[in-house]
Amino acid sequence: MDPIRSFVTHFCRTRYDDLSAQVVEAVKITILDTMGAALAGSSSEAGRGIARIAQRFGGVTGSTLVANDVNVAPPMAVLANGVMARCRELDGTHETGGGHVGVCIVPAAFAITETAGSPVSGRDLTVGIALGVDMLCRLRMGAGKSMAIGWMAETMAPMSVAAVGAKLLGLDEERMLDAIGVAYASCSGNVQPTVEGAWSLWVPAGTAAANGVLALEMAREGFLGSRNPLCGEFGLYRLYFRGDYDGSALLGGLGERNEITNASLKPYPTCKYTHHAIATTLRLVEENQLAPCHVKQVTVTTNTMGATQCGFDATGGPKTTPATSGAAKFSIPFTVSAAIARRRVTLDEFTEESIRDPGLLSLATRVQTRIDTAKDALPMLYPPMDVSIETTDGRVLSGCEMFVKGHPNNPFTLADCIARFRTAAAWAAHPIPSTRLERFVEMVEDLEHVDDAAGMMPLLA
Repeated sequence: MDPIRSFVTHFCRTRYDDLSAQVVEAVKITILDTMGAALAGSSSEAGRGIARIAQRFGGVTGSTLVANDVNVAPPMAVLANGVMARCRELDGTHETGGGHVGVCIVPAAFAITETAGSPVSGRDLTVGIALGVDMLCRLRMGAGKSMAIGWMAETMAPMSVAAVGAKLLGLDEERMLDAIGVAYASCSGNVQPTVEGAWSLWVPAGTAAANGVLALEMAREGFLGSRNPLCGEFGLYRLYFRGDYDGSALLGGLGERNEITNASLKPYPTCKYTHHAIATTLRLVEENQLAPCHVKQVTVTTNTMGATQCGFDATGGPKTTPATSGAAKFSIPFTVSAAIARRRVTLDEFTEESIRDPGLLSLATRVQTRIDTAKDALPMLYPPMDVSIETTDGRVLSGCEMFVKGHPNNPFTLADCIARFRTAAAWAAHPIPSTRLERFVEMVEDLEHVDDAAGMMPLLA
């Protein structure tokens, strides 16, 4: 029997009262994190572009298009909202399985809730998001070490989105299986754009959610889906992950441990693989009052995947001169140079002016990335990085930040996340009245008492 049936049974049986207080709070944090990122992303060039596409092809009714004044068909809404939530690199990631999970699940859950036809309570929404994030993380963890070969968490997200939708709409196990099986036909998304700084990196966050929503609707229309999408002859693990399959990682503790509690929020709007280097550099700079003129050379030591994505470009050369803002966010040399020169790493460090700053680019040439294969063996996708700064007066300053702010062992509180949401919302393409933003926050805080969650997303329009 394909292990997908274990997920389906778990989805259909789980109720709000089965969730721990920690999981419920993690859902609230994930909502604020994701929708704040979407508001900020709406004003980016990519965000504006995807919103225009959604309006061009999405009709005039359906689900809310974040930071815009129209509704569009649910697949177009989640396509745009997912890309907007992803395109500024603000959204959280999963520590063990890696990848961006809220950007696929949260916009889809809201779009389905808005168009469900009957009220979806805040409790039901909480259960759906908790189960969807957990399933998505586990799907990638189930690939063992092959999870790092180049597919994304978003690659397999259509299946999780379809399951969430089936849960929210109250479909039975057979229809949920059909929805997941149909969704498997549309799994895609790879990390090649991280090497090139291409915008296509952000697309799977939207297409995965859209494909999951479409698969859900197909199942409701009677489409039959594969019953063995994970371990069939051409299932996910044989076809996408070279046959690697870790059943204990996929199903171990299902229903007892929810992987949403192992998600990290991002203190910096950059690839997660740069965060340990940024945090350690900021600490060393602050403790030793370093200026760029004091720095002779910086060495950052990371694992193979971190170096591949953020240390070197497509030619194998160091990522010292990023061509785009996106490329700069996936550059250890650039982000470390920003930490040294500006003592911060915020969205302001990735404007067109900043990524052309001669001072930052010159400093970036003094940052080198090294690979320590021992870090590949650590039971985490984003290992701590060793940072060594050689100063012009002969000192060598070293450090390794173990748990960057936002990690489950060094978490943001719900209050922290509310503040982050307000800051992100200030970047929205069109100003959202503060009264509506605050009402959205209040509803998230009190989600367990919301009778109909369909009224939440319009507050962000």
